Amino acid sequence: MNVIRKIEIEQEEKNKMLKMYNEDKMSLQKIANTTGFSIATVHRILTEMNYIPRNNREQALKYAFNENYFENIDCEHKAYWLGYICADATIYNQTKTDSGILKFEMKKQDEELIFKFKEDIHSNHPIKYYTNKQFKGYRSARLVLRSNKMVQDLAKYGVTANKSLVLNFPEQLISNQYVGAFIRGYFDGDGSLCLYSNEVFDIKIIGTENFLNTIKDVIQIKCRISNPKSKAYELRISSNEERKKFLTFIYKNATVYLQRKYDRFQLFLQKH
Repeated sequence: MNVIRKIEIEQEEKNKMLKMYNEDKMSLQKIANTTGFSIATVHRILTEMNYIPRNNREQALKYAFNENYFENIDCEHKAYWLGYICADATIYNQTKTDSGILKFEMKKQDEELIFKFKEDIHSNHPIKYYTNKQFKGYRSARLVLRSNKMVQDLAKYGVTANKSLVLNFPEQLISNQYVGAFIRGYFDGDGSLCLYSNEVFDIKIIGTENFLNTIKDVIQIKCRISNPKSKAYELRISSNEERKKFLTFIYKNATVYLQRKYDRFQLFLQKH
């Protein structure tokens, strides 16, 4: 019969592990890698020394970013990111063990947006990549930010957890000079500009009835808003004249956008 011998560790080594965890803010896995012990041994030793496990918020403190970024929407980039978050980011409310969370996740081919957002908020957070087991070949890029302040600021514009079915167009943005950038951000997250047979373009945006009707009113475009198959509504622009009006409005003086959609916009202008 095999007998598993409990590893005896000097007190000095135990103290070193505790310091790595408490002062150096190292994870259990990193401590294990550094000391050469297994993660189970590290956990056992720290437990014997009555360590206090960090919650998710405390573990995130080693990363920094501008948590006040959305305090005021006073530039094109802030309006764009607010629009994108309305469409395609996830908000989690504060819990007993974790702070409010803003999560960006998109297919890897669009990861340029995460890098641009990180630069704007001066973030040193890592971007993590995941493979979807249900869809072969699909990889996503993810950025997770923990901040009660940022989540609270976003809530001022109606951007909250479970927003997809109740989101209204923020009143503060309707007459804002950067409303075009805001709609562009939303369009990059939940809109499509498709080209069929190298000639026919189609523009579609998904959202709540209120949100889409406000887009229609702000840009004053002729379009169709319907509720085809689900709870989400769909805005479609059917004429080239109205498509050009919409695209010109949202891309006016644009400096931040999803490149592949911007390239289709340029192609549309060439053909129309």
